[in-house]
Amino acid sequence: MDNFKANPYATILLLGLLTLLAILSYQRNIIWEDSVSLWSDVVAKSPMKSRAHYNLATVVVTTGDYDRALKENLIAIKLEPTLSGAHFNIGAINHVRGNIDRAIMRYRITIALKPDDPKAHNNIAVAYRSQGRYQLALQEFDTALAIDPTYIKAYLSRGNLYIDTGEAQKAYSDFEHVIAILPGNAKAILGAGMALEMMGKKEEAAQKYKLAGKYDVTREVALKRLSGLYSNENWGGIRHESRPRFFRPRP
Repeated sequence: MDNFKANPYATILLLGLLTLLAILSYQRNIIWEDSVSLWSDVVAKSPMKSRAHYNLATVVVTTGDYDRALKENLIAIKLEPTLSGAHFNIGAINHVRGNIDRAIMRYRITIALKPDDPKAHNNIAVAYRSQGRYQLALQEFDTALAIDPTYIKAYLSRGNLYIDTGEAQKAYSDFEHVIAILPGNAKAILGAGMALEMMGKKEEAAQKYKLAGKYDVTREVALKRLSGLYSNENWGGIRHESRPRFFRPRP
């Protein structure tokens, strides 16, 4: 401190540096408060880095701005053609928009680049199911679960496929598997009820529907199934997987 007293210029310089650091820190905090702003800032500073565009796309898509997310993913694969996550995201965006063939094409590219990605196998299975290509869908669901036996979403989706194909016992097994792990999974409870109803076990199905009716996400369908339990109604799977999963940004 005595040295600073002896040299007032050093004190001024130190205070100036501290002030500059405080200003820079404040500006950075403003950017970091908003993930989209953060990755936009990274892209602006490093426009030739594929991961920057990819990460920006994955946060932009959560805002519902699919056009911008698609644009950033396309830039990412132009810079790095083997970036599997960007191909996956392009597929998912097309999937959400109903462009199923385009989605399938991108999922196939993703799988070619990263065969052990369970999300890609699950999403392409969901796409195949929406086209009524049940055998292909089943193969992909099975592959997803072989890669990741803990993948709850794939069990739910495969169970729903079995509902579509009338294989009630297999559907019930998948839904009960989920319930054993996550007892409060409303979609699994509802699915199990539908499988039980298909097997003619109406009293057991009613119990499942009553339980599923306690959850907001399944209440409407569950109460409808419960009220029509003893009438002849058309079957329809649980369309809970209509919004494909997107990759998360990588740090």
